[in-house]
Amino acid sequence: MLNATVVTESPDVRWAVLGTVQKTGLDTVDPTRTRLDAVARGGGPATGGNLNGVKLLRGGQATRLRLEGGIKGHTLEEIGVRSGDQIIVPHKFLSRDNMFLFLQVVQIAVSVAVLAKLY
Repeated sequence: MLNATVVTESPDVRWAVLGTVQKTGLDTVDPTRTRLDAVARGGGPATGGNLNGVKLLRGGQATRLRLEGGIKGHTLEEIGVRSGDQIIVPHKFLSRDNMFLFLQVVQIAVSVAVLAKLY
């Protein structure tokens, strides 16, 4: 009986992870990994990163890649990610940081209005 070893080789995909992630820049990743694995290679989303608004940018065309919920089995190879693609993680519109900044602006505006009434 003859034992045969099968070796399957798939070249890594080189792409850029940009936007609201811990570490932006170029990276290489195994195409059998998932979309979320690839974003995690960039350190994961930074505070306020919107994983539901992630976009794949290729040749000036943007395609939305939903990362939260139902991502099992969606490898980079299955969704057609190629070398040279860019993954962009946008900032959430209403993040905790944005709300904090908004409340500070409101507090300053109220203080100015009170001071204006006093004088």
